[in-house]
Amino acid sequence: MKAFVFAAALTAVSAIGMTAIAAEEFGLQPNMIRATFGLMGKEGMTLMSKDLKEGEAIPLDQSSYGASKSPQFSWTGAPKGTKSYALILEDGDANRDGVPILHWLSYNYPGTLKSVPGGLTPANLPAGAAMGKNIQGKTEYMGPRPPAGVSHIYHYQILALDTMLPLKEGATRAEFVAAAKDHVLASTELDGWYSTPLAKK
Repeated sequence: MKAFVFAAALTAVSAIGMTAIAAEEFGLQPNMIRATFGLMGKEGMTLMSKDLKEGEAIPLDQSSYGASKSPQFSWTGAPKGTKSYALILEDGDANRDGVPILHWLSYNYPGTLKSVPGGLTPANLPAGAAMGKNIQGKTEYMGPRPPAGVSHIYHYQILALDTMLPLKEGATRAEFVAAAKDHVLASTELDGWYSTPLAKK
């Protein structure tokens, strides 16, 4: 009986690609950006968005099949001494040469901020902030776009740092990690999933 119930549950989850229940199993890969600093837990911070919810599907607007628009974010619990923030998006189910696919890298948001609007671009970032290069070498937010027929988990990460990083626009992932080393005070993430829309018949 238990085996039947378990099999039925797996079928239900498979039918929709992901569920909020499956979100409990979301885990940060050790080679993701914030994990490289030894920060795997929530560290007292909370990241929230009006545009997406923890463990749920990422809206079309935030994907590369829609407007590829970065979500709105707000956060709480940053530690004393925070001078800047970084916001990052990585694909938890895809990598290149062992490194997770980087969809968005942005940094040097002033430590006085508690939120940012959606639709950020290099042209409308808060004063002092900048965007680094994504996996395509572009300084922009690149929304989720997993292969057809699969669901990928995506990690929206925030880092609180004790300094403004000496990086200009267009820094690479490696340059960011090197500059942020020994400066990350805390971090957290907001995880969601995305499935490529099926082609219309």
